[in-house]
Amino acid sequence: MMTETSIEDELDEDLFLYIACCETAEDKALADHAYNEIHRRHVRPLYARCLNLCRRLQEGESFAEDLTSVTFARAYERAEQYRGSSNPDAAAGRRRTLSWLCQIARNLLRDHLRNPKRPGPFNESDLDVDTSI
Repeated sequence: MMTETSIEDELDEDLFLYIACCETAEDKALADHAYNEIHRRHVRPLYARCLNLCRRLQEGESFAEDLTSVTFARAYERAEQYRGSSNPDAAAGRRRTLSWLCQIARNLLRDHLRNPKRPGPFNESDLDVDTSI
């Protein structure tokens, strides 16, 4: 099994594979470590972009925090849909990941704005993973 220190050296594409291919308890532990690493790498830049979007829509910081959290939860749920960069460079992969996360956030926000009263991902009970920032 991989150690936490070696997880930090993995490409984002590999981390999403670990998350997507979790079948046993050992796989689940690895998936959780991979998710935590993805979160650590991308939470600040994603939150900054979500905050920018929310401010333009006159939403508050707490809404941006919720949007960021729900985006990570959605990315965890749909890790198998992640398509990594064809460039093996870690920086290119991280830009690709942030772009994918931003697209998820925009889609979530658009769905919420279309019908804000409809129950959806901003309802805490709909989230299956720990989404704390």
